[in-house]
Amino acid sequence: YGTMARAMYTLSSSVGGGLDWQTPADPLLALSPASGALFFVYIAMATLGVLNLFTGVFVEAAKSLTSRREERRMLQELEVRRQWRTHFRARFLQAVAAHRAESGKGERGGNAMSWAEFEEFFDDDRVRNWIRRAGVAVDDASIRGVFQLLDFDGTGEVDLDEFASSMQAVRGPARG
Repeated sequence: YGTMARAMYTLSSSVGGGLDWQTPADPLLALSPASGALFFVYIAMATLGVLNLFTGVFVEAAKSLTSRREERRMLQELEVRRQWRTHFRARFLQAVAAHRAESGKGERGGNAMSWAEFEEFFDDDRVRNWIRRAGVAVDDASIRGVFQLLDFDGTGEVDLDEFASSMQAVRGPARG
């Protein structure tokens, strides 16, 4: 070993794979078993430290990848919900306009329906089928309760936003 620089070179070569660590360990063991044991502890700690460093890098990379995937999945789910709501609103407006035209009520103004109009609206089999295809089941026994649940602001009318939000909530998670 001779000098401090030579000892550091031997230690780094032993850990870095440039030198088989048994080669410098044999003279140390011949000199003193304690110095050989100390050399072994150094090699073990250095090797475990490097392995721990690499493991940490890989775990952090995996966590980052998982986090990005989860974020992307959430954004996709929000987009599906937005698209469903937009589609549902457009279909709802068409259905209300068609129902009002066929019932002779014409354009009542606005997108809100009173209880009487809501009840008539749901008596139409086409409307029930459309809502059923959207993934929401409403029957005769529950129609009044549905109206009351949809009338969030208590005005006695259900507007387009209340209806679309509620149907999406009743429909459940985004299904595409």
